Amino acid sequence: MVNESDLIEERISSERIYDGARISCRRDTVKLGDGKTVIRDVVDHPGAVCILPMIGPDKVCLVQQYRYPLEQITLEVPAGCMEANEDPLETAKRELQEETGYLANRWRKLTSVYLAPGFCNEIMHIYLAEDLRMTQQHLDPDEYVNVVECSFKELEKWVLDGTIIDGKTCIAYGLAKNGRDDSR
Repeated sequence: MVNESDLIEERISSERIYDGARISCRRDTVKLGDGKTVIRDVVDHPGAVCILPMIGPDKVCLVQQYRYPLEQITLEVPAGCMEANEDPLETAKRELQEETGYLANRWRKLTSVYLAPGFCNEIMHIYLAEDLRMTQQHLDPDEYVNVVECSFKELEKWVLDGTIIDGKTCIAYGLAKNGRDDSR
């Protein structure tokens, strides 16, 4: 067993290697607990939100979109990046309407998680949105999505059979299922 103090890594130097529209990357030299030095590449991210919209007691809303890094179409909960100094709930409200056209009267934060802490500091805030009403979709100019409505049972099937491969969607489903009364 290693002492917790030996787990701490101390940054010695940092070099910015990329600045993009949403993310930046840096290469840090760090000193390990045993005194050795190593390189850590880090993706800096502003944070993001995702929303599981409940259209009714047993109906959810997902989005279908092409994910370039995967070179495939995925089925996911609506999600998006936070703007500088933006409150996560305000981001969630904005993203839900932008991607699906829905507004929600009730919001519940399910959790916040780091999806890839080995190399990225992105925090994902996960919300459940209920009591929805349809307005109008406001997609970003480079955003193309299909809105897919399905039953909660279909969502469960797609998570369990591997149709849904998106981690945030699987987490949102699991947390929502844990809080559901399935006796209906």
